[in-house]
Amino acid sequence: MKNGQLQHLNPWQKVSMFFLIMFLGLTIASLINHILGSFLLNSDEPFEIMNDLTRIDGIRMMKIGNLIVHLVAFIAPVIFLAKAFNFDPKEAIRFQRPEKNYWIWLPFAFIFLTLINDGLYAINHQIDFSVISGDLQKTFEYRQAIQEKTIYAYIGSTWKSYYSNLFLIALIPAISEELLFRGLIQNLFSKATQNIWTGILISAFLFALIHIQPFNFLPMFALAFCYGMITAFTGSIWITMALHFLNNALTISLEHFQRMFGWSEVIIPDLISISLILTSFVAIIIVIRSKKLPSKWNETKGIYLR
Repeated sequence: MKNGQLQHLNPWQKVSMFFLIMFLGLTIASLINHILGSFLLNSDEPFEIMNDLTRIDGIRMMKIGNLIVHLVAFIAPVIFLAKAFNFDPKEAIRFQRPEKNYWIWLPFAFIFLTLINDGLYAINHQIDFSVISGDLQKTFEYRQAIQEKTIYAYIGSTWKSYYSNLFLIALIPAISEELLFRGLIQNLFSKATQNIWTGILISAFLFALIHIQPFNFLPMFALAFCYGMITAFTGSIWITMALHFLNNALTISLEHFQRMFGWSEVIIPDLISISLILTSFVAIIIVIRSKKLPSKWNETKGIYLR
């Protein structure tokens, strides 16, 4: 298919087509997982085994299933729609090499976002959900518990499982989710609403929503919102892919080493956290000013809104 064959569609038609293609991708991924799971697990009900977190074969199949979802339902639709909607798909989804000096402030940005995220996580867990119905609150708690148990089941106690998790749970999601949310969705909704901030907000909201972790919604939304701004400022999703990978890898590493070596949970005192947040923020500003890093915001805005 030639680039830009569906470029003539209006923005909301493109949004509608996006949801249709995503639904189709998820359906195909689910079908592939069912067929593959039935074969590998020798069962007519593979999803029941995959949801049994006490079975090693089910957990392994679930990891394979998640890989298929990211490839078939995330990456493939992004490639197809980016090419169909744009004459220059890489430019449209900001999949292009950033200025070299942007990598210099990456470590400071990672520290800053990690500590802010940790603080928002604590705040989110202090929110009183008693204002909602008891049934809905129980549903939230159940969803959260399932997600946490799934993550715990994924984390093994060997180096082999550690490196496979870095690939399957850290690297692949970082690439696919940034392509989908900061690459495609942010572009589509910025164009449809003619407002880059609205595009960033919608992309961040959908990102937090699909993770189905109600009690972690606030930090996930904030992190995704920051990723959206960074993409617009740097003009590249390469930076946010790196940040996303580092965030995932940190979570996996802490969980893995706690289990492997019997480490206790790492708790950073509030005073140190605040000091690191301020220091990393100041470092980011200094690097941007000293290296005279050009803002790509207006360029990104022009690409989104044209």
